[in-house]
Amino acid sequence: MLFRKNVPFGMVKKIGVLFTIEDIGKHNAAKKFIHELKSENKEIEILAFLPKGKHNHEFLYKFFTKKDFSYFGKLHNDHALEFVNTPFDLLFCLDFSANIFIQNILALSKARCRVGNYSIAHQSQLELLVKPRAQKFELLNSDLLHYAKTFA
Repeated sequence: MLFRKNVPFGMVKKIGVLFTIEDIGKHNAAKKFIHELKSENKEIEILAFLPKGKHNHEFLYKFFTKKDFSYFGKLHNDHALEFVNTPFDLLFCLDFSANIFIQNILALSKARCRVGNYSIAHQSQLELLVKPRAQKFELLNSDLLHYAKTFA
């Protein structure tokens, strides 16, 4: 059984960022969020889910696809396997809605504290759920970081 607990933000060393690739707006919001985390002198690892028909803008981040899961849900992507086995102090999920692939990564993750958008689907996979001020990725990311600094 994995023991999860919050780490005060000042003591956080390693952060994971997980999100679904959707459009250039979300991509730019994710880049800004990651830049903000790096400015805090934290070690950051990023993993993105690339749905069929979407474009991996700028090819900046390691990614996985639906094809990286077996029929029974077993993960077969080296980048994703490394990501889930990394004991992050914090893991941020930058998605408003859950999909089964992101949920799988969250469930498998060895992160000490998982932070993301409040939704019924995320309740069992996140330790800190945040309801953003509005349905905009920039606000979600800003609110996630604010509450992680306050409560994690």
